[in-house]
Amino acid sequence: MPDIGALPEGPAGNSPPALLPLDQLMASLPAEQKAKGTAARLSERLARLQNRARIMQGALDDPATRERLRGTGPA
Repeated sequence: MPDIGALPEGPAGNSPPALLPLDQLMASLPAEQKAKGTAARLSERLARLQNRARIMQGALDDPATRERLRGTGPA
C-alpha cells in the first residue's frame, strides 16, 4: 500500500489479514508518515470509500428492471 508502506506478513496458511479500525491504523503511523500527510490522505480515502458504500446501499435494481427480469413487465 503506497500510503502506509508494505503490509505485514500474514499468518501461515495465507489467510487474509484482519481489518484494523482506522483509529488504530492512524495511531500506529510513524511520525515521519504523519508529517508527510499520510494521515490526511488516508482520511480522505476513507471518506470517499464511505461515500461509495452509502451510494451502493439499497436495491441493486429498480422495480421496473426487477419486473422485466422476472418476465412480468414490459419488454
